[in-house]
Amino acid sequence: MTDEELVVAMARGNQAAFEALVHRYHAPLLGYLERMLRDRRKAEDVVQETFLKLIKQLKTKKTPEKIKPWLYQVAPQINAEIIGKARGLGQKSKFSTSFQIKLTENHQ
Repeated sequence: MTDEELVVAMARGNQAAFEALVHRYHAPLLGYLERMLRDRRKAEDVVQETFLKLIKQLKTKKTPEKIKPWLYQVAPQINAEIIGKARGLGQKSKFSTSFQIKLTENHQ
């Protein structure tokens, strides 16, 4: 099945379609986030939240046209939301530290 067919099936409540999509994108998305965050545990959290956000969006009948770009766009946004929540609670976030270090290293 294509990504788009899987998403349509997911929107109809097909659990197998959800599992197939997770199987297809979990590892690549996790690798992307691990490189960005330099923290596998945090990357796993963001991947999980990204798939949860997809489910919530499908429940509102808003189906992304292209799922792969959507996943890779939403995952960093979720990371930013987590950073904001951690800062709002007065906690120092490992997300922000590792991401800021990477940005600093890339711009030297």
